[in-house]
Amino acid sequence: MKKNQNNIEKIYKIIIVCTNAYLEILTNHLTLKGLNPVIWDEPDNPKTFLYFYCNSMTEAQRFKKNLEEYIKSIENYSAEFIYSLPIEVEQKEDWSQSWKKYFFPEKVSNRIIIKPSWHEYKTNSENDIIIEIDPGMSFGTGQHGTTKACLQFLDEIMLSEKIDSLLDIGSGSGILSIASAKLGISKIDAFDYDKDAVMIAKENLEFNNLSDSANIFYADLSEFDSNYCYDLVIANILSSILSVNIENIVKTVKKHLFLSGILEKEYKELAKKFMRCGFYQYKTIVIDEWQSGWFTRINK
Repeated sequence: MKKNQNNIEKIYKIIIVCTNAYLEILTNHLTLKGLNPVIWDEPDNPKTFLYFYCNSMTEAQRFKKNLEEYIKSIENYSAEFIYSLPIEVEQKEDWSQSWKKYFFPEKVSNRIIIKPSWHEYKTNSENDIIIEIDPGMSFGTGQHGTTKACLQFLDEIMLSEKIDSLLDIGSGSGILSIASAKLGISKIDAFDYDKDAVMIAKENLEFNNLSDSANIFYADLSEFDSNYCYDLVIANILSSILSVNIENIVKTVKKHLFLSGILEKEYKELAKKFMRCGFYQYKTIVIDEWQSGWFTRINK
């Protein structure tokens, strides 16, 4: 961590200025990746400000480059999406305390507790599974509705049958892979197309003493090709990406598939597409306007 002459630690803030028309598209993408922007808007102002925080200028510049590439890749991108990505420097001491006060341990399923690294948590049951996450400056603590749904499905399926292998598509900060390892899945492969996410996921696995429990790597779903079929596949990514990659997803599934990252209004049509590929819907959950589904292959 860099310090100035007065030995004061610094953090590096990236600011996205975007039009409100693109705010939902951008924040949906970012939150699914475990990124928690601080959002600031004003009445009658057509622009919204999103803030991200990094530990170093190098990290901030890399993150800024990734954001710029994503923004330019958005479908129907136009000049209407006015944005800028300046990097500002702030004192870390004051910011860190105000930021951390918004994150607390949360029991997201019958057994799984997500605990930020700076909080203590006393479990009341020997069956509780505690996942400790240090989200860094931008990566979140797994409390998004889509992640909660997947964790609830995971908790339930591991009580009802033996799952030996898992593929985590869109691994983000690695929470689902960590939970899977702690629940007893022995073979875990996970990938993300964001290299920063892959790095953070590996750090979080190490933080939970699970470095050797999952193979996390960089990959693009549209180019992903595997001859292996997994007992369980989790795809927690945006519905627009799910929809155009159905073939690549279903060919990896031996039995169960969890789909998440889908807005409630988009879920019905997308679920139909997967059911046409030989699945039936076992269960669905809606959390905070996001709908997730547990699908199982139909026995032939």
